[in-house]
Amino acid sequence: MKDFERRLDTYLRARFTLIVLISHEEKRVEGMVKEMCETYKRSCLSWDSAEGFQWVSAPNGSLPIAKDPQTALEQIDKIDSSLATLFVLKDFHDFWSNAVIRRKLRSLAQKMKFTKKSMLIITPSGRIPDELKDEVVIENVPLPDVNDLLEVLEELRSTSGVRLNLTPLGKEKLVKAAVGLTRAQTHRVLAKAIVSDAALDDTDIDLVTEEKKQIIRESEALEFFSVTETLDNVGGPFLDRLIARTLPHGLCGMPHCGTCMRDTQGSVVLPRARL
Repeated sequence: MKDFERRLDTYLRARFTLIVLISHEEKRVEGMVKEMCETYKRSCLSWDSAEGFQWVSAPNGSLPIAKDPQTALEQIDKIDSSLATLFVLKDFHDFWSNAVIRRKLRSLAQKMKFTKKSMLIITPSGRIPDELKDEVVIENVPLPDVNDLLEVLEELRSTSGVRLNLTPLGKEKLVKAAVGLTRAQTHRVLAKAIVSDAALDDTDIDLVTEEKKQIIRESEALEFFSVTETLDNVGGPFLDRLIARTLPHGLCGMPHCGTCMRDTQGSVVLPRARL
């Protein structure tokens, strides 16, 4: 996620004062922000409705006190404007309907353009109040990549009593089967696979795929299609004929779309999620 962190640092150095990161993975996103702040020597505090202000970076002075979002914004306004400080705000999507909070957030974002302070809101929803859209930069946080999921696998491996009996190829297939899941979802799926015999081996790949299929089905936004399906199942004969004319080498797939790849026999090589 180094590219994402560099892009975020660019926003902060450009003095973008209100950034919204869309993700269900609050803990993972906060970890990425912490790493970025440590790399670029920036102070960082978080706020949520239960714990108030907490240090994300290394502690550097006393913490402001605020138990509600309006007081939190007032405290942010009071903090020294010459200090490069990022404020990670959680739970603020719960207050979008509050006109006072919207007004205070908008006014503060405008005022902070002349300071070294910025606010970053982590939210699972992309719905932003209309009056804030001109002040905000919105980023969808990418899902974990293969390296992130390998870290989850290593975390489980370090757990006492868990054996990792995967071949190199099996390890690669297991992690790739989990791509598209969050870290927490991957951890739960792998933990379930471990429960039966306190081990992870090549036979668990199918279980991971089935669990991923169930998660996708529950989302009601995507459709999962398995390795046994052909391109006709995905796009129909018309798409098949179109691709045959435009890509005569027997390999299809739009770059970066994540739909499918097939061989000359029409077999889908890897399972994918379908919109």
